[in-house]
Amino acid sequence: MKSLLFFSLVLFLSDTAAQKRFSEGTIQYKVTTVLNQDTVANDIRYTEMIKGGHYRADLISSVAQTTTLFDAREESGAIIRTFGTNKILTPITRENWNEINSKFINAFYQVTEQQKEIMGHVCTLAKASLKDGSQLEVYFASDIIADNADLSIRFGQLPGLALEYSSKTGTDRVAYTVVSISYDPVPIQLFDVPTTGYRLLGYEDSKNIK
Repeated sequence: MKSLLFFSLVLFLSDTAAQKRFSEGTIQYKVTTVLNQDTVANDIRYTEMIKGGHYRADLISSVAQTTTLFDAREESGAIIRTFGTNKILTPITRENWNEINSKFINAFYQVTEQQKEIMGHVCTLAKASLKDGSQLEVYFASDIIADNADLSIRFGQLPGLALEYSSKTGTDRVAYTVVSISYDPVPIQLFDVPTTGYRLLGYEDSKNIK
């Protein structure tokens, strides 16, 4: 009995030791958008950064940029949009943040046996049907675990970090493919919400921006 318990403990510690904690760093993705089976955009870049409880995401195209900031400890943040000469800042609360990500919360993922290697990590495919009717497919690396829950809020039930994922509704599809992962320290200033230079817009009103 003691030998069996010892063997189980060794397996548990081995699995835990093999997992790398992602508590600070930067992940960059390439974004491809397909509408009616035609690729309409493949020049979009999506970058996520974390530093402890701080989260930042930048969605950048040739015509616009959207930056999302959220501080898990303060339970507040902002959505910053820049297109042309328009610069708009929308403060958000924890309730707003949860609403933005509501279609992902409590999503049930079916983990499959399908795997592929992405940037040296063996990734497993998981699938989910979201509340808005879209279908989500995620390849996650079980050897990397995100410490910041807001980094993985869309994939919270998966035991690993998403390195490739796509959302599909009918013939429309948006795919994110990782291009780099960095564990280098991120300057804390990148998580500051600007106080000048932007037009303030309330959260409810900001929903009308497409």
